[in-house]
Amino acid sequence: MKKVFLASLFSFYKEDSRDVKSAFSVPAFNLRLLAFDCARALFRAAQKVNTNVFIIEIAQSEMGYTRQTPKSFARQCLAAAQAENYQGPIFLQGDHFKPKGNLKGLIKRSIKAGFFNIDIDCSALPLEQNIAKTNRFIDFIKDHRPDGVEMNIGAEVGEIGGSNTSPEYLRDFLQAVKGITKVAVQTGTSHGRGGQIDWQLLNNLSAIAKEHGLAGVVQHGASTLSEDDLRELPKHGVCEVHLATELQDVILEHPLFPREIKKKISLYQNKKEALGPLKKEIERIPQDVKDGIMKTLEDKFVFYFNCLGTAREE
Repeated sequence: MKKVFLASLFSFYKEDSRDVKSAFSVPAFNLRLLAFDCARALFRAAQKVNTNVFIIEIAQSEMGYTRQTPKSFARQCLAAAQAENYQGPIFLQGDHFKPKGNLKGLIKRSIKAGFFNIDIDCSALPLEQNIAKTNRFIDFIKDHRPDGVEMNIGAEVGEIGGSNTSPEYLRDFLQAVKGITKVAVQTGTSHGRGGQIDWQLLNNLSAIAKEHGLAGVVQHGASTLSEDDLRELPKHGVCEVHLATELQDVILEHPLFPREIKKKISLYQNKKEALGPLKKEIERIPQDVKDGIMKTLEDKFVFYFNCLGTAREE
């Protein structure tokens, strides 16, 4: 009998490393606000398309400005699964864990809460420092993993929104960094703004990742890409696609979202900055209103499952 349990994608990704071009990409959904309601919509969408191949994630920075802890986030996701009678693994992921603040403390709290998938992001540093710190945190994660759990760890080269990652740069990185299953690269996109992907470069980087035993490369800045671009990603060896901004905007720009709160959000330079200060007010939105918004979000999740090839026939 199936049950809900927190899990790692390590074995899944190691199996996927055999092929240069996968038939699908794993979607990783950042739930920045209304995590419980969003997770319920996600589980409903997953059951509609008969899949359990997806990640629920939250970035280090998102935990800060949305005032969520790994423990509270995990609890809401598990409660949402129970509410929707979802069966199977839940892959919680810590996204963009950067070497600032007490990252070791955050890693320990995240693992304790059931985040068995963690992406280390030292990409803003020069290559040698990126390698050194990434390896240091990989060792730390492995030293603190629970018995019987093989942590699924990702790394990042080429800061998202910056210069594109060259094949030579990626090779140098992967020759020195061990213990990861995937690597995020930069091929032309930016967080929240999409961009123009260099498809040939993406294909080359994916092949290099596969040569080093990885499942492939990770695509950030994807939620604002066109449908055609999303459908191309699995064809170019992208093993994982991170989706955040569009999910946030489906909620905040929805016709049912209260005008009074929209006005308050508009006073902030960036919408994200409002999510912490207005957290309680957003959570107090009447449930029937939230349900209407979540129906639209559920359709968006189904859209991403279909585009990335994780929707399955019965």
